[in-house]
Amino acid sequence: MEIPMATRTDSWSRFLTPTLALLWLACIPATALSRTLWTTNYGVDSSTCGYGSYPCRSISQAMDNADAGDAIWVGAGRYGDLNGDGDFDDPGDEHASVINGEIGCVVCITKALRVYSANGAEMTTIEVNALTTGSIVSISSSRVYFGALGHGFTLTGVKANGLTIQLSRRYFSFSKPGEVIINVVDNIALNDTVGFSVNGPEWCSIRCSVRPNLVGQILFSTNQAIGNDVGFSVAANTYGGLGTIVLRDNLALGSGTGFLITSGYKGDYFQLADGAFMAELTHNTASHGKVGFVTALARVVQDNVASGNSQVGFMLVPGDNKDTAFRRNSAIGNAGPGAIVATLDRQPRRALFRNNFFGNDRDRPSLSLSQLLEPLPPTSPPTNLNAGPSARCGVLNVGLVPSNPYYA
Repeated sequence: MEIPMATRTDSWSRFLTPTLALLWLACIPATALSRTLWTTNYGVDSSTCGYGSYPCRSISQAMDNADAGDAIWVGAGRYGDLNGDGDFDDPGDEHASVINGEIGCVVCITKALRVYSANGAEMTTIEVNALTTGSIVSISSSRVYFGALGHGFTLTGVKANGLTIQLSRRYFSFSKPGEVIINVVDNIALNDTVGFSVNGPEWCSIRCSVRPNLVGQILFSTNQAIGNDVGFSVAANTYGGLGTIVLRDNLALGSGTGFLITSGYKGDYFQLADGAFMAELTHNTASHGKVGFVTALARVVQDNVASGNSQVGFMLVPGDNKDTAFRRNSAIGNAGPGAIVATLDRQPRRALFRNNFFGNDRDRPSLSLSQLLEPLPPTSPPTNLNAGPSARCGVLNVGLVPSNPYYA
């Protein structure tokens, strides 16, 4: 299928040379002492590649040779498992991380780097057809930029996640309020299991002596998730600090669930800490999938569009004790209700105003809350609550449902 692009590079830039691309560096965030390394399809991996006329072949080798704060520019072409044999032992293959015999990540970003394609996602693909678990790209460091407007990547594989941000106390304890600690911009996740995902800090009990202090911002902007089981997934987990995960101007097309915002696993303590990592969704679109948005842990849901989905546009399941604003969103032409609203027994408040619901609930399928909340953890699922026959509802209020810690 043709990949729709929000932005396309001019034709001349498809033949970009390292010299011409240097003209763009003034527009890309940099530090005073940062260097620029290069990866191209004609490069050769070595411990000294990446500089001048000696580019690397793999993104991984350039990252190994780079220092924190450096920029890596990737030329047009294909990266990953180059011959598709299922291993990463061949010259030019990415340096995949293998954990207990399973591939954890293929391009593993473990230090503060800025990784950009020279020619954009349409021309630059990281493809791993043999990958059945893990992620094509994994980010486990702060101050990482992956892609920029016109300089992103296409991530595609069979039953693998496209890009995963795995937060950890070890890596993310020094961010400042309002600081963008990770920036993921203008990438395409194509036919993956989960296109883009964020997993909050590993669970830490209330008795932990050291807790993460995540006060920065993680930004996903102008990315496209096409044909994935889940387009964008945020699992905040617990005790995440005062940070915010911002999803802005992204597209989920043909996904089982376009945007899935949940609290994730929380160990033995089921209440989120005050000020735990929250998500903000603005100007996103979920179209022609099953469920557009599930917003179980979102602080702001504003100016989003859910259209042409086969089950429901928005699933509003409050999951915290804070007020959540749901405003100026549009649900248009969904087969089920424009929005299904459920209230947990903790009675959080949700303000709905200035939303647009049109042409929804024409042919409502048989729905239940447990079905709509999949693929969350299956332990102790909530009561199956049938949404009832079609009533051409813009907003369907299913009322109070039992609080469940795994779905809160």
